[in-house]
Amino acid sequence: MKEFYIYSSLDNKKLCCIDFSENLKNPKIVLQICHGMAEHIRRYKDFALFLEKQGIRVFGMDNRGHGKTCEAEEEKGHIADKEGNIKLIEDVYDLNKYIKEQFSDKKIVIFGHSMGSVIVRNFLNKYSDSVDGAIICGTTEQYGMKHRFAMLLARILSRKNGNKRSNFVNRLGFSGYNSGIKNKNTDFDWLTRDEKVVENYILDKDCGFLCTNTFFLDLITLIREASDKKNLENINKDLPILFISGKADPVGAYGRGVLKGYRMYKKAGLKNVKIKLYAQMRHEILNEIDKDKVYLDIYKFLESIYENN
Repeated sequence: MKEFYIYSSLDNKKLCCIDFSENLKNPKIVLQICHGMAEHIRRYKDFALFLEKQGIRVFGMDNRGHGKTCEAEEEKGHIADKEGNIKLIEDVYDLNKYIKEQFSDKKIVIFGHSMGSVIVRNFLNKYSDSVDGAIICGTTEQYGMKHRFAMLLARILSRKNGNKRSNFVNRLGFSGYNSGIKNKNTDFDWLTRDEKVVENYILDKDCGFLCTNTFFLDLITLIREASDKKNLENINKDLPILFISGKADPVGAYGRGVLKGYRMYKKAGLKNVKIKLYAQMRHEILNEIDKDKVYLDIYKFLESIYENN
């Protein structure tokens, strides 16, 4: 596993990246991962090692406000003072260009989990021709009434205290996620049924942190833009896209929100969109107690893209 840095084409921000499988010199295909909110890219190491054994090279990046891309503690949970949503999308494209330079003869598939899935959906609206497939994992509900209220609140708070971390906004965003779980032990049981993963998440100083008011404004803006069917017009209609999520994931409204997103893509004329919802699995399906079946389904999807020359 090799750590390296690239620089943003927008503002020269130093971005920490990981090549999980540097010893795999001639991969079948390359996967680029975009992680979720309040976590970091190293949490995908086990998944990347599985794929490396199948001949797939994996790259990822700590998004702005996360992991080692934060050069100071106060950067954690804060994307940018303005237009952070745009910067996140362009950062993903910058890493994509780096990968293309290294593997110009290989197919590249992009994977986004949770907030990362929303970033990837926005990325596809603009840069779908730069990848050969996409995996949308643990994505959010479509933009709706509660998001409109949250957008209004985030705008007001961002004007006054954009860099402030708000317990109120955080509770507003996440307080209901544990409500469907019986005998819950922690505030993060909604992530996965694997208690050890939840424990490690809580103990990890680079996970579960509070985010700023402008962070939430950027996130809601990304959800709004990803949910706007007009923005799908520029996506390559033949691009293979796989939606995956847990049926017990509150972030995607227990599969209902994910299904709405999938149907929106189908109605937009995308010809090669698939969906798989996993019974009993919560938000982090890559970290579930029966994650092997998810790993295998992802591998099969990647293999189908590799074989379709």
